[in-house]
Amino acid sequence: MRTLPPASAAPTLICRDAHSFEEMRLASGRTASHTRPVPFLPVPVALRTYYFVTFGLMGLYLPYFPTWIRERGFVGMEMGVLLATLPFCQLLSPALVGLLADKFALRGRMMTWCGVTTALGMTLFAFSATALAVIPVFLAAVCMLTFASLRAPASGLADVLAMEIAPDYGRMRLWGSLGFMCLALAGGSFIDPTHPYVLPFAICAFAWLSVGASLLLPQNSALPPRPALTDAKDFLRQPAYRRLLITMMLIFGGFSAYDLCATLHLRKLGATGIETGLFWSIATSAEVVLLIWAARWSERVGPGKLLTFACAVGTLRWLFLSQATDIDLILLMQPVHGVSFGLMWVSAIGALKREVGNKGTATAQGVFASAIAFGATIGVTTWGPFYDTYGSENLFLAAATLSGLATLSATRLIRLTTPLRALAG
Repeated sequence: MRTLPPASAAPTLICRDAHSFEEMRLASGRTASHTRPVPFLPVPVALRTYYFVTFGLMGLYLPYFPTWIRERGFVGMEMGVLLATLPFCQLLSPALVGLLADKFALRGRMMTWCGVTTALGMTLFAFSATALAVIPVFLAAVCMLTFASLRAPASGLADVLAMEIAPDYGRMRLWGSLGFMCLALAGGSFIDPTHPYVLPFAICAFAWLSVGASLLLPQNSALPPRPALTDAKDFLRQPAYRRLLITMMLIFGGFSAYDLCATLHLRKLGATGIETGLFWSIATSAEVVLLIWAARWSERVGPGKLLTFACAVGTLRWLFLSQATDIDLILLMQPVHGVSFGLMWVSAIGALKREVGNKGTATAQGVFASAIAFGATIGVTTWGPFYDTYGSENLFLAAATLSGLATLSATRLIRLTTPLRALAG
């Protein structure tokens, strides 16, 4: 959501010393089997396809599913609890799946298992909505739990695979953003979120497509199995790694207000379905543009500096949304999403790679994703009742406060780094 250099090129990782660079250069030779063509599609193309359909699913889920849940009669705390299931499941599942993926050297096979669970959950939700005029809370909770339990680890392993086989992570990851953008725009034009079952069936279709795409990916890691639990303990002893986790908790605590309530805020202001689709697709278009260049900027400037800048821009963005009431002006400002999310995400991944190098990447990414989920879970659980009680103005002011704290935390990640080309020389 690109034309890549030859798949055999060494992964672009920021190393802390020449020795670690040499280890990664040798490791890149061992990962060459990732890029051998498999039936139907070469691995890089299959991974782009996987990103597109997986984030296309979220392009339908994030903008429209909260409204669909509300229209089914789940409001206030019930709405908050159901929607918090996704980030709540991310508290442990990415870390656990990451540990297993490194311990047994699994990649695509684990992604397939995760994808099947996700697809089954939304399939159950879709057929329940078709058969029942009112979905019982318990049944809705079972559907959401099944859908949410292993969705995040699958995306996390896609990021790990991209870091292992792609010279430029940002240019691989942008295919996910393209999928999100296309489906968010199409959803605003063709899907009525108040319809009883069209939306869950559409999400269900893309969930099964992601399962199919995962079958075309390398089933195992070309790197040998690792002592994953030891790796996790080593990472958590690193002060900068812990600081990165805290920063991401704060960032996504604020971002969850946007994900949960932005569409509700637009509907309150009188936005049409097409305007809502444009709101999400314009933001993601800017994200795609930033992803093309963000990895190069991160290497030159340093991921800590860019992460701090992105957090500061996010703070200003939430302050703006707290006061803006004109739909046209809100749409005009949506390209800022490219910095507040796209640049933020690639910078955070750059900081992650700087701390872990080529060691236990699935484990490190899993703990990283679990930290994000911790902030998002608290946010999603809180923002629904907060929105109903205090309104969108105070909601986005609170999100700006969290983003401001994330900016302060990110400043501790700023430090000089040696360019990769100098290490290679």
